[in-house]
Amino acid sequence: MAFPATGSQVFSFQPFVAIGLNLISVTMEKIQPEIDPQQTRWYVMRAYKCEALAEERLKAAGIEHFIARQTVQRTYHGKKYSKTVCAIPSMVFVRASRLELLRFKQDFNRLQFATWQTGEGLKYLTVREEQMRDFIRVCTQMADGVIFVDPLTLDFKKGDRVEVLEGHLKGIKGTLLKIKGKRSKRLVVSLDGITAATIEVEPQSIRILPPAPQDNSDNK
Repeated sequence: MAFPATGSQVFSFQPFVAIGLNLISVTMEKIQPEIDPQQTRWYVMRAYKCEALAEERLKAAGIEHFIARQTVQRTYHGKKYSKTVCAIPSMVFVRASRLELLRFKQDFNRLQFATWQTGEGLKYLTVREEQMRDFIRVCTQMADGVIFVDPLTLDFKKGDRVEVLEGHLKGIKGTLLKIKGKRSKRLVVSLDGITAATIEVEPQSIRILPPAPQDNSDNK
């Protein structure tokens, strides 16, 4: 499932993939009109059917990266077994400068930038540092309870912004929302527009935050 086109804007990357009844997605940072090629950022990249190989090469190069994974139940010849798979197929988050990644791609061109085409030209998809750190913590520390959802299916205006006050997720901020098919509300940690990870939290472990100020800037 591709990102929806708006006017002349078209994504060249398709991160939304159906897994069971859930659509995988991550909320995304605003696309910058110009990105300093020497600035270290979290880039959204694609490794089509070669996530493990991409991870191996990135590790060897000493480049920080993250691939969201989840454990699923499979059946083979009538026997059930658990298997760890990529939660968002093909998607790799890489923290580096664009110049560093261009050099890396000279030896491994199967890792591609996720880009956003507008009337002004090609834009790179990036994720804000704080959002990415929160997303990684939720995906790794609470892996068994994470459900990935398409943020386009969520009405964030109906939820409360909250902060976790205790436990493994202390300090993480997100939106408390009712998720379809779940009885209780869940904490949603979204990477603006790309994907969202949701986790169940105890009401007494969170506090409601004031609404976030409207962000009209193009760069942070």
